[in-house]
Amino acid sequence: MADGFEYNIDVFKSVLSLMFDVEAPENQAWITAAFNWAKPKVDAGVSDALIPDMLLKSNAAKEPAMKPFYDRFSSMIAANERAKAANKETPYDTISNYVQAERDYTKAVKTRTGFDEFTSIDNIKKFIDNDLSVQEVTDRIDNAFYAVRNADETLKNEIKKMFPSATDADLAKTLVTGNVDALTGAQKIAQAGIQAAATTIGYGGIASNVSDLQKQGVTRETALKGFQQVARERGGIQQASRMFGGTGPTQAELEAEALTGAESTSAKRLRSQARAQFGGSSGIVTGSLGRKKQV
Repeated sequence: MADGFEYNIDVFKSVLSLMFDVEAPENQAWITAAFNWAKPKVDAGVSDALIPDMLLKSNAAKEPAMKPFYDRFSSMIAANERAKAANKETPYDTISNYVQAERDYTKAVKTRTGFDEFTSIDNIKKFIDNDLSVQEVTDRIDNAFYAVRNADETLKNEIKKMFPSATDADLAKTLVTGNVDALTGAQKIAQAGIQAAATTIGYGGIASNVSDLQKQGVTRETALKGFQQVARERGGIQQASRMFGGTGPTQAELEAEALTGAESTSAKRLRSQARAQFGGSSGIVTGSLGRKKQV
């Protein structure tokens, strides 16, 4: 240190103040222990700016007296160890880099109204523990959290089935801090919406693959109209099948037609036979969503 400069605990605290509440009573014991470890090194010429990183890498940081300090950066240590195990570059070379990452998360989350609770150190550590990028976190908030927060009870119940490990109170938080990425979360919520549409009208079991329907762009709104159409027309198609013989369309085929416009061969045959028999006035109405055919 420079001549005349005394390295004391107040100087040490000023370095730590960017990371801790250095005046909090619960921090005084370990700060004193850390200072006692650091002072001989600083007196020997080590820059005080290097002390926090040196301490974190030392065996002293793992001693019981230093537990609050070590715990503060446990996510940083774990993230670096995961990277090393995967032969990747460590994300946090210094405590300073790690603290800057925390600030980046905090800044991004604060741009979303009503999410102050996610700026706590504990939540930031969850993001880092799950290797979530800042962009991934904001995507999850935009796609998943808002969807759950605004969901009606029917949709919320279906979403919970998609994420069975989440408690009722923490469902939305789980979608932000858990291990389901933003894209998968958004897809599952959309699938839950299709299921909710069926539940709303008492449709019963959906024969189609809900994941496939979601990938084809079916939403809760279009599913609601489509399932209503299938429910109305199922009886007429079954009647036509009994009348003209042969195998009629399955429920999955009726759903595909109502929801995506994919007319099955058997449905097409029955309509053709009905038109020939009744001249287009049988009263059996079917067809894809948004178009009706008189067969």
